Amino acid sequence: VYLWDKQACAHFGRPPMIRLRDCDVGEPAMVDDELITRDGIGIQPAEHQSRMAAFVSLLRVFVVLESILDGPPSKHFGDNSPFLTRATSILSGFRRHTELREEEMLLDDIIQSLPPYWAHTVETMSSGDVLRVTQAVRIHCAEQYVRMLLLRHRFSEMVAERAFRGAGAEEQSEAECDAMRTAQACAVQIISSHMQIAAKGLMTYCEILSRLQFRFWLIVF
Repeated sequence: VYLWDKQACAHFGRPPMIRLRDCDVGEPAMVDDELITRDGIGIQPAEHQSRMAAFVSLLRVFVVLESILDGPPSKHFGDNSPFLTRATSILSGFRRHTELREEEMLLDDIIQSLPPYWAHTVETMSSGDVLRVTQAVRIHCAEQYVRMLLLRHRFSEMVAERAFRGAGAEEQSEAECDAMRTAQACAVQIISSHMQIAAKGLMTYCEILSRLQFRFWLIVF
């Protein structure tokens, strides 16, 4: 339900309805279902990759997505009101503009800590394990999608800042161009991954996520 909420919000451009602070449970245990009994949670054998590890990694990516969807107000928001300036500094979840650098670092950490078995690599994509291939693509495309949203936010803020200075007619800065180029590269990564999945006849495994990402790809380009 948490993941669906984030996907729907990204699709319709709305803030999250279910936030991490509303959840009162931790991450699922990274062990396969058959190892969980009435007596307790078993230990995942080292020779078998946990299927739940892929799900938990995807969940973490969507936690970062929540932070981007529930983004901070513009850096100039409330500048003409001492009350709003004070309120935005103390209201929980209503932080000032940060260019989402912390979110970007968190996303990098998630991908770096991803078990190699589920990483989007040549080895993984050539695997005969359908579950491994589809889940690796799912995580990879979700990561690229979140990066696109992050870069779009950053790009929009830079354009707004230029307009605020009255310099809207100036050429785009290198930072703006870099954000746009990187966002487009993310879109290309998603397209490439989906083409590989389609060639294997496995597109139905990623159908819903691919529709959302394709819509945003149109916006980016």
